[in-house]
Amino acid sequence: MGFQSESGPWRDVYLSGAAELRGQTKKSGVPLVDPVTLPLALLIEYTGLRLDPAKANGITKRIGLNTTDTKEKYTLVLNNSVLSLQKPTQGEKLDATYSLKSREIGEILGTGKNAGSFKGLGEIAGMLDHFDPAFSLVTPVEETKDRDDRMASAED
Repeated sequence: MGFQSESGPWRDVYLSGAAELRGQTKKSGVPLVDPVTLPLALLIEYTGLRLDPAKANGITKRIGLNTTDTKEKYTLVLNNSVLSLQKPTQGEKLDATYSLKSREIGEILGTGKNAGSFKGLGEIAGMLDHFDPAFSLVTPVEETKDRDDRMASAED
């Protein structure tokens, strides 16, 4: 089926799934995205995808970001477990304001490097999930103990 597919992406999915089932997958530790190289708007979108809603529940933050290399000014808003980037408004109340290079913001939000020096950004970095780039395509994920405990208590 994989070799007969007309579409390249479909062929890739079929053959990758077959290789995984045979135990022939390569487990790469290479990150899918390098946050340090992303433009600020894409970095915040990527960071918003990684935000753990349980950790961000009930937290509201407004952080001013001034990029010294691109001369951009934004307000980073965390509200209702959603991270967004907005244009600043005059007189808005901010929890913190940082003037950094885009690369430094990428390091803080992407890797947590130097997060302790920037409290507001460091707190957001602490709410992020870290995805495994070598996730399985077709084989089931092992269930966690928490789910097993819930299922056992439901049967009682």
